[in-house]
Amino acid sequence: MIQPKPKLNSIASVKDDAIDNFINGAPDSGVSRSKSNTKESKRKKQITVTMDEELIDKIDVAAADNGQSRAAFINMSCINALKNGMKIKGLNDS
Repeated sequence: MIQPKPKLNSIASVKDDAIDNFINGAPDSGVSRSKSNTKESKRKKQITVTMDEELIDKIDVAAADNGQSRAAFINMSCINALKNGMKIKGLNDS
């Protein structure tokens, strides 16, 4: 049995729906999602920060020395700065 050719409108609408769902699923899409999707959505939010490559390299070395990921090191550094205040001198300063 030969199947009839599918209607183009139905295929286009399915593709459009898939594209819309993909775009709306992005963290920065602006579309609100229910917070029950993940436990993490209640606690953490992904952000983008631009840093100098030299600073990133230093962060990576310090994170590795402490057995942490880059993200964990940056999180702990921010927590320490907020809790204890900013320091002018660091470990490598004399």
